[in-house]
Amino acid sequence: MIINIFEIVLLEAIGCKLVKGNIQDLAISLSELSEIYLMLQNQEKNKIKNIISEAYREIKAEVLEDNKQVSEYIEKNFDYIINVIINGVNNNSLNKIFIVQKFINNLK
Repeated sequence: MIINIFEIVLLEAIGCKLVKGNIQDLAISLSELSEIYLMLQNQEKNKIKNIISEAYREIKAEVLEDNKQVSEYIEKNFDYIINVIINGVNNNSLNKIFIVQKFINNLK
């Protein structure tokens, strides 16, 4: 089994961006995971794709603007990332996609 660490980091960064968290921390709490569910559930597939794409554009502007090779790699595999998140929403299994930090204090 091959584990793509880049995919894990990207998914976590997208999750952080969706809840307006710090993408440098790569930390999502249980309550933030609930926020992601509420944000994406009952949305059309294209709407979810747009929400995730906007989060990625913000990540790209923050940390990937000068790295064309990494951006191209992500964009080549981005539909897969979107489908992973959509399937997680549909199957109520985002907790298997995002690494939830169970002991984060939510004082936002």
